[in-house]
Amino acid sequence: MSLWKKTAPALVCVLALLSIAGSVDALAAADTEQTAEKSVGFDAALKVGGTFHTLFKELSPFVSLELEAGITFLNERLEVDLNVGWARPPGSSAGDDPRFADEVYDWELTQDFLSIAVLARYRFFDTRGLFNLYGGLGPKLYMLRTVAKGSASGENFGENRQYETRFGGVIVVGPELHVGPGAVGLEVAFGFGNLDGLITGDSSTTALDLLLGYRFLF
Repeated sequence: MSLWKKTAPALVCVLALLSIAGSVDALAAADTEQTAEKSVGFDAALKVGGTFHTLFKELSPFVSLELEAGITFLNERLEVDLNVGWARPPGSSAGDDPRFADEVYDWELTQDFLSIAVLARYRFFDTRGLFNLYGGLGPKLYMLRTVAKGSASGENFGENRQYETRFGGVIVVGPELHVGPGAVGLEVAFGFGNLDGLITGDSSTTALDLLLGYRFLF
């Protein structure tokens, strides 16, 4: 048997291994380049859900809306977003007051919550996967308009309005499912802050929000 016939299988194996190694290096280089390209990016989200003040104050659940946009870092694992939210929860109840003939008065109010927050959010798993979990927190500015009405013994007190601006904070957690160019997320947000107005008295902005939304990643 000639030398070529003896060495040909070994040469074929060597060439095959070199080809595989080259392919692996090319894929790794492409992945590294893609990761570097995504080290800084942008995101935008729209979220719709409900806000629940009932656990903390006498306001009924109501629809809440949030818009969010910001910058992502570390291959989209860390993001810093500007968040704008709105809700208008109503409330009503009765109280005791011996100055009235029935010694009882009724009241109802509506609060417009316009909030601006700066959120730092971190994803715990590799963002190239299908599923992820995140947590975040940040300061939150509340701008409120309170409209209150009251009555007692069949007489109305008229309408009173009050405007307040208060600082607070927010903590968010939630899962994400990557779909299309972004991710579908279910977010639980705990917002908190203090109120001390003529109508609201010593109260708070504390509420739980449950939000469903979609986040675009660029």
